[in-house]
Amino acid sequence: MRNRRLWIGIGLVLAGLVPKPIQALDEAVIGLYARFVDRDAHFVLSIGAQLGTTRDEEIGCALYLAHVSRRPVEEIIAMRRRGMAWFDILVALRLPVDVVVVVVDRDYGPPYGKAWGYWAQRKKGQRVVLRLTDDELIRFVNVKIAAQVYGVPESTVVAELARTPDFTVWVRAKEHGPGKGKGAGPPGKAKGKGRGKPHE
Repeated sequence: MRNRRLWIGIGLVLAGLVPKPIQALDEAVIGLYARFVDRDAHFVLSIGAQLGTTRDEEIGCALYLAHVSRRPVEEIIAMRRRGMAWFDILVALRLPVDVVVVVVDRDYGPPYGKAWGYWAQRKKGQRVVLRLTDDELIRFVNVKIAAQVYGVPESTVVAELARTPDFTVWVRAKEHGPGKGKGAGPPGKAKGKGRGKPHE
């Protein structure tokens, strides 16, 4: 694992990119995102380097918003690097909050309780004004990505994350469990369910 992460980090340096700390990169999460956009791990890692983030899940946020808005991912990255909050980027892209709020079957507590309350009010026909923090939006988006890639309801992902709150640990378990693949591995073409390439 350490050698593989080191190899990935060295590859980014040689490519002339400035990556986040090598130890922060996780091959399982990188593999999940590669499958979501049907691209290789090199592409996903380049997005992380451009974002300059210390949190893997922000890569998924950029890729997801590019996918649902049909805008170039570089446009999302540019807004984030200017210091915009993820929710403000959502607004700038003219996207409804519905595209990021997870669908749950009950109140799982923070941060998903806000999603439960949102949909409960919507079902009653009430107008809901909702603003999400960076952490909430990142968590919601990553649930949506995982649900789409693994082919399960969003509420199933949330229920499992309620028991294993760390998203990276949860993805590792999904990728390395019995009969599962080995994540992204060395940069190359990822396999699995994808949602098409983000617009470039």
